[in-house]
Amino acid sequence: LKPSGRRLQSHSSTKLRSERAVREGMSPLMAIVKAVLFLAAAADASERSAGAMASQHHAGFWHEAQVTPLQKVIEMLSDMKAKGQKEKHEEEVEFSEFHEWCDGVRASRTKSIEEAGAQIVQLEADIQKAKSDAETLGAEVADLEASVDKAKAEAESATGLRRKESADYTAEHQDLSESIDACGRAGQVLKTRSPDVPQSLAQLRDSPRLPERAKAVLTSFLAMREGDVAPGVPEANAYEFQSGGVVAVLEKLGLDFKDQLLALQKAEISAKANYQVLMQQLTD
Repeated sequence: LKPSGRRLQSHSSTKLRSERAVREGMSPLMAIVKAVLFLAAAADASERSAGAMASQHHAGFWHEAQVTPLQKVIEMLSDMKAKGQKEKHEEEVEFSEFHEWCDGVRASRTKSIEEAGAQIVQLEADIQKAKSDAETLGAEVADLEASVDKAKAEAESATGLRRKESADYTAEHQDLSESIDACGRAGQVLKTRSPDVPQSLAQLRDSPRLPERAKAVLTSFLAMREGDVAPGVPEANAYEFQSGGVVAVLEKLGLDFKDQLLALQKAEISAKANYQVLMQQLTD
């Protein structure tokens, strides 16, 4: 069956109304729904008009058709509504999950940013402190280097002085030891009247440590030995008199030299100890 002219006119009118609805700002879905309802109503009216003009034997057939086009449209729209509601619910659930995920990500990122900001502040403070510490330590290192150089100079000076003191001690110790030995040997020679008396006394008289008074006594005694004895004085008596005085002088000189040697040894021990303490302080 070809569609009647009224049905074609209805379709054209529906299309125009749909286009006009779209132009007026109506949503496409609502426009389609209204167009479908309009077509269904037109189709139902056309079917009713055609049914009235049909023959009696067709009456039973139309009587048996219980579902009209309008009812089909309503059923289709109900299905569309149910499907739309289902999709809407699924989209709402999906959006809720996505929104929750976004909130979690945003909270995590915000916390990370805050922690990173706090770390940056702390690191900047640490950098400033490290710079300050580096400057302080640099000044301390410079002071320590100057102190080390000064200590080295003092150590070298003290070592040089100690070497000189040690050399002087060795020379003086040898001189005093020889002087003590010479006094002892000269006294022994005088007591035994050995022929070596002049040689021993002359050696002792030339000692730089011998006091002037002792040198005079030794010189006088040596002069007597050479024959310069006062007239009228027996030679034996004169010798006994002179030798007794010289022996006493030699014994006293021996004691003085021993005292000087003891003092020299104490001074050496003290100087050596002071040097060791100073070197320990300079090297610590």
